[in-house]
Amino acid sequence: RVLKSGRRAGISEIVVTNQDGKLIAKATGTTIPVG
Repeated sequence: RVLKSGRRAGISEIVVTNQDGKLIAKATGTTIPVG
């Protein structure tokens, strides 16, 4: 999911769960457009 999207940067998060709904992994990332 996208947490924040702005003109200069975007912040997103991903959550990975198994079929029982148990958390396996969680990550966040920042994107900055070039050009």
